[in-house]
Amino acid sequence: MPVGAWGLEFGCTTISDPNRTAQYVANAQDPAFCVNGINTLAPIPFSWQYLKVDCQCDALQYETPGGPGTPPVLIPPYTTPALDPAPWYSATVPESAFFYGWTLEKVEDLQMAPVHRNVTNRATSFGGATLGALRRQGRVIKYTMLGFSNGECSMDYGFRWLADILAYSCDGGCDLCDATVRTCCPTLSNPPTYAEWDTGRWTLKNVGLVDGPHVEDPPTQSNACDIRRVSFTLASESSFAYKCPIPCLIDQVWTPAVPPCPPDVWICGPDPEICCFAVTQYNTGDDGVIVEVTAREDLNNLTITVTQDNFGYVCGVNPAPPGFVPPAPCATIVIPLLPNGSMLHYDTSLEVITVTQPGGIVVDGTPYIDGTQGVAPTFPTLRCGSFCVCISSGRCSFNALTSTASIWTVHREITP
Repeated sequence: MPVGAWGLEFGCTTISDPNRTAQYVANAQDPAFCVNGINTLAPIPFSWQYLKVDCQCDALQYETPGGPGTPPVLIPPYTTPALDPAPWYSATVPESAFFYGWTLEKVEDLQMAPVHRNVTNRATSFGGATLGALRRQGRVIKYTMLGFSNGECSMDYGFRWLADILAYSCDGGCDLCDATVRTCCPTLSNPPTYAEWDTGRWTLKNVGLVDGPHVEDPPTQSNACDIRRVSFTLASESSFAYKCPIPCLIDQVWTPAVPPCPPDVWICGPDPEICCFAVTQYNTGDDGVIVEVTAREDLNNLTITVTQDNFGYVCGVNPAPPGFVPPAPCATIVIPLLPNGSMLHYDTSLEVITVTQPGGIVVDGTPYIDGTQGVAPTFPTLRCGSFCVCISSGRCSFNALTSTASIWTVHREITP
């Protein structure tokens, strides 16, 4: 299979799954699906040799409904688009039952690292050149796909479905989506681990349609009604490819407050702050951190720190030696006031900070940051080792078990 051709998810929709399509094509030629001599998947008899079931990938037979890091679960075998049902199937559109799906034939520039620097020749007798800053750019990917159907009307429907998903899947075309790709098909044990299943699986962030889809010349002219080649181009605003975020701390709540609360304590208890110890898992790329705080009352002096902690002394994972002086944080974010009903989102992997206001409106979080010292928000990432993420607030909670905080780590690389 070409690099990146082991499937494509765009937004919340699986556009290409070679397992599903190959199985539908095989079933459409299988006597076991015949009733009174007619295959229920293929009312018009045909025989295809172009697509074989051996193009399938074992990893696509599993999903992880429990989220990142949880054991993969086996998907029931595919039967027909109507019974499963397939993402494109609609009971009100009969021809959708005889469209079998899209497979990726060619993927261009997915693994081209989008980095560039200007080189300017020197106009001196010494000669040589001056190198500009290395800059990361967006990623542009061209996909070529093959669609399979039983009949021209079913193929037309499959093409319209694809065009609709690409143009309107992301909030009606007003927003951008995530796209999930697979660059390889990993070997799995039985049962598979999450790490095995996740090998070669990457997420591209802030992705949108640039061009297409366009109908290309069919691979087999005699089957032009039943096999269609199309192409389209997607682009990602981010130059990185991402792994799924791994939870370090999820929905940590305030404990009941017992007035008078100690000063400068967020969780009323023995610890003045909550911290999460994260260790990088890869020797390529870097790791970022995602912090979300949901306020169920006004939170004063909400503070987030990210500190390199290679020995676990800052987070208290290991006892610090006598005389240990904690290093200065890589980043310190101070929010003087996070109003009741608001949610703070701080993501160093995407370099964004937002606040979701009461009512669901998402705004830039930069104005909420304490700028009295002239410090702009920073977005540190770690290439190796470990780091300690801590959250604190200058006020205890008087609404116990309501305000929450969550911390994730997320890995990213310049090319998947």
